[in-house]
Amino acid sequence: MPKHNRALLVLDEEALHMILHLPDGVRIVGVRDDFMHNGVMVMLEGDYFPTTAEGTEPWRVPTRLTVSNDNTVTVKFDIPEV
Repeated sequence: MPKHNRALLVLDEEALHMILHLPDGVRIVGVRDDFMHNGVMVMLEGDYFPTTAEGTEPWRVPTRLTVSNDNTVTVKFDIPEV
């Protein structure tokens, strides 16, 4: 059986909220893996977002990453105006 050097990183809601710099009033209501893109999808809820009809896919927030000189990565996204 092959060996793997692995670790599990666990981020709670508070940590994700801080990392994503979410504004007050935006809640994280779900997180799931996205194996197709080797990433995660974070479901957000709040008055900032358009109403989503039952059974439809929610609006996707366009994201971009910026890296500063000290290698700090910041997630930037545009919340739509309702």
